[in-house]
Amino acid sequence: MKRVRAAGVPVWVTIFAIVMGALGLAFGVAALIDPASLFFTEADDALGQRWAGRQLGLGIVTIGAVVMRSRSVYVLALLAGIARELGDLVAAVTDDFTTVPAITFILIGIAAIIHIAILPTSGRADALQPA
Repeated sequence: MKRVRAAGVPVWVTIFAIVMGALGLAFGVAALIDPASLFFTEADDALGQRWAGRQLGLGIVTIGAVVMRSRSVYVLALLAGIARELGDLVAAVTDDFTTVPAITFILIGIAAIIHIAILPTSGRADALQPA
């Protein structure tokens, strides 16, 4: 795990990023090829392909954070994931669906950002520095 993990990024965040990135890539590619293969009916093909692009893009950024071993890219990927989940949360409330998955991933994203960027980092060479 040392060869994959970025300095200052907890192991659990790295594992979460790998899983979410891989799922984003897999679901994104699968839904681009055939939106009906996942959650969409043939009537929803356009919506499914939009969803696929969103998943694929976030998967690329998240895997990019792991490959680049960059704390800053991790934070950006997590913020993008939180934004995605906020959109899903609004849609879930509007359509009267369960909000548990969206809230869960928002809380995990916030916890990961706190661990990476906000917890005290004084004296650490790998602390995020303002530009």
